[in-house]
Amino acid sequence: QDLHEANQLNLFYTVFDLCCILLPCRCTAAIGSALLDDSPHMLFLHQCAVLDMELISQLKVTIFHHLFIHISGRNNPTVLEVLLLIMIKKCSLSPTELDAVGGVGFFTNLLAHLNPNIAYHSSRFLINMLEKEKPEEFNEVMTRLFYKAQQTNDAKLLSN
Repeated sequence: QDLHEANQLNLFYTVFDLCCILLPCRCTAAIGSALLDDSPHMLFLHQCAVLDMELISQLKVTIFHHLFIHISGRNNPTVLEVLLLIMIKKCSLSPTELDAVGGVGFFTNLLAHLNPNIAYHSSRFLINMLEKEKPEEFNEVMTRLFYKAQQTNDAKLLSN
């Protein structure tokens, strides 16, 4: 099992390193402050690197999905976060890619993920999809949410 996961991680690092473009002007400040891990995926999470989307677009979303499912989140939470962000980008651009990972249900299931960043990114993706594909329904939900926040005087409800 450990060898299998090590191989999965090696695949992730290889693909990510090939597709990652560092942004030197942003990196200096981030590395100089609180960023201790200067691996490409951490630089990406801290917006010091971007992905070459032309290269990423050549890869099937199922590769990233497979890695997401098989890499331990307990030991590699940032790797899972990067994989999810890549899947979200690919699924945002193509309904076929969304179907390949299990559709909206896949992201809905991630709302209960133990990693709060995974749950957050999944919720943002689902909210953006609802806003884009069903704007009337989205506006109704937001109106109810604003009303409930006003009634309960809960500013956190709006910020979340």
